[in-house]
Amino acid sequence: MRCIRTRTHKYIFNFGQLRPIEIPSDVEMDTLASVPKLHRSRRPMAELHDLVNDPLERENLAGSPESAALEADLKARLHDFLKGTEDALLNGVLPIPKYLG
Repeated sequence: MRCIRTRTHKYIFNFGQLRPIEIPSDVEMDTLASVPKLHRSRRPMAELHDLVNDPLERENLAGSPESAALEADLKARLHDFLKGTEDALLNGVLPIPKYLG
């Protein structure tokens, strides 16, 4: 997950579409009926939030025609930042560090 924020908006790109809250599979299987829907759903690939009119970030504006230009601008700015910092996520999945113990 990587994010760029302005004074008025936040753009999040989810490289892996994980759940908002990860639950160990053994726990989830035992409690599937009691796990709220939010915990079972996956994060969208892109999120765009209006921090002025929706400070709790409840509405995802990504993909809406009205926000297309803003989303494209923030996505490009985020990509430029990731390239400039040589973010390893641009090359694919990050390797798990070796255990040093």
